[in-house]
Amino acid sequence: MMQSARSKSSLPPPPRGYAPWVDYLTEPRADPKIFLRDMLHGVESLRDEKTGKRRKHKTGKVRTPDDAERVAFVDALISQPSRVDRQLALVMEASASGESMLKIVMDLTEAWIRRLDTITIPEPLDTEGYTKAVASWLAGIRESPLKAVHLKTLLLLLHFGRYRELVDRDRAVELIALAIRQQPKSSSGSSRVRDAPPTPLDLLLVAAPELPILSMYVSFVTAQKAAVGSLVTQVQAQEQQIERLVADSTKLRHTIEDLRTENLGLRQKLADAAETVAQMREETLNTRITYEHRMAEQRGRIAGMFQNQMKRWLEESLHAIRSNPPRIAVIEERLEEALALTDKELQWLRPSE
Repeated sequence: MMQSARSKSSLPPPPRGYAPWVDYLTEPRADPKIFLRDMLHGVESLRDEKTGKRRKHKTGKVRTPDDAERVAFVDALISQPSRVDRQLALVMEASASGESMLKIVMDLTEAWIRRLDTITIPEPLDTEGYTKAVASWLAGIRESPLKAVHLKTLLLLLHFGRYRELVDRDRAVELIALAIRQQPKSSSGSSRVRDAPPTPLDLLLVAAPELPILSMYVSFVTAQKAAVGSLVTQVQAQEQQIERLVADSTKLRHTIEDLRTENLGLRQKLADAAETVAQMREETLNTRITYEHRMAEQRGRIAGMFQNQMKRWLEESLHAIRSNPPRIAVIEERLEEALALTDKELQWLRPSE
């Protein structure tokens, strides 16, 4: 354990110009999976001064290329186009190595794409511009069929387009179909009727009898079936949701119709109540007018009674009292008449039962 610790401590710091990302491109034996794992954990491959052998030193920090290493990486890739195979393997492996590694690899890929003389991608990037740029690059290649380096370059462009959400499945298929096009053979005879499009089974039976191709075909068909199944499930779920929405809409429409009918009934009741209130107001007004008229008549009649008969009887009674001797009979007669008239008026004022 002590000897191992001393060996690690004897490792010098990375030399100036140490560029593991460039070394990956220039060393064909470097495994992309192991390389990305080392870069993720900051593993540096350094030469021991005592033994002269390379030893790995783990720093624990993600090894991100600086500007100089990025330029050197792109230079190494452009100077030898066949190294695009190494970059493609790195991109495909980075998809399963985590977001941090994928971003670094895609940043390097973008720097390489922008340095290519044969393709000009738009700035800022957009779907239509990027697709047209790739299609224009393919159209400018005269070799037919395309060389392997061109096909691998196309795959790199598609990987980058997918990462930046510039290329979907349909656009990728269109670009690949454009890349694998073949020049039609000239025919002196009349034009033939085109055959029906090949079925998946036709494509399987005409494929080269090689395990990688057949495995890729099976994987593609399986993925397509899964995608179609997922779409069918989504469509069925949407149909069920539409049925529920239609049922809810029908129920809501019936509820609205019931509420409208109820609203019309309430409006009619409100109109009837308003008419009743108006009638009651009119009756109350008429009753008040009648009452006031009768009260005026009653006040006038009572006032006339007191002014005429009662006053006269009281004056005669007062005169009879002052007579010498007082005329008692006259006084009694006038008082009895006054009492009789008062009883008569009181009886008239009492409400009738």
